[in-house]
Amino acid sequence: MNTIVLPPPELAPSHVTAMQRKPCTACGVRLAPLRYTRCTLCRTVQATKNTSENMAIPQKRKVSNLEEEEAEDSALVLLRLRKRYKLMVLPPPPTITPTKTHRTKYADAPAIFRAVAQAQTNPTTAPLNFSGTFAIVATPDVDHESRVRLVSRELRRATSVQFDTDEGIVIPSSGSTRKFTLCFKCNCHNGRPLVRTKSKDLFAYFTSSKKKGNSTASQETQSSPPTQPTGPPCEGITIISAEDDTSHPRFMGQRIKLAIKHPKA
Repeated sequence: MNTIVLPPPELAPSHVTAMQRKPCTACGVRLAPLRYTRCTLCRTVQATKNTSENMAIPQKRKVSNLEEEEAEDSALVLLRLRKRYKLMVLPPPPTITPTKTHRTKYADAPAIFRAVAQAQTNPTTAPLNFSGTFAIVATPDVDHESRVRLVSRELRRATSVQFDTDEGIVIPSSGSTRKFTLCFKCNCHNGRPLVRTKSKDLFAYFTSSKKKGNSTASQETQSSPPTQPTGPPCEGITIISAEDDTSHPRFMGQRIKLAIKHPKA
């Protein structure tokens, strides 16, 4: 049991009277000093009581790290793990974006056909590498496949590009945009014959002593069929594609792309 020790009575200053000091707010009997609201005895009793109450409260047990992680929300735990192992995760590899081919834009189909014809009549012997595009207003009754086949027939009539319009190879398209593509192989020659120069058998003419032998050798030379080896077929291709064109805000368009590659003439 704690023993309460009473402090000695405080001596009031000589100029302070008992009437100027206020009674204690706790007991209401004793007078409190000027700077306190309670007397010295009441303040001492309250201090001793507070000390005993603090000593009776047990100390809080420190929760382990595992218990803290179990008590926290799972989202906070995941966030903490991400921050902890952020430096251990390698960054993702850079994505390779395909480079777009530079295509010349034309107003309509006749304009691009004229450009193809002009490129074909170029006197230089450089390989033909044409790439152009034009856009039109899409019509519901002509889909992308029909448009590609229509442009291929018009291209054959307007230019000297040689391919079979019925032997186009479908190229599958990738991406969310609706697209149809056909590839046509050039048939300007399928195994071009290499012409061999004809020559008379002059050696047999001058070495022969008889006219009959000379005529016989000449006949044998003319009757023998000349061999005509063939060269490789042409590797030129024509690629025509049609896809949706959403560049205009008011209506749906249809963009046609044309690419022609042909080796040297």
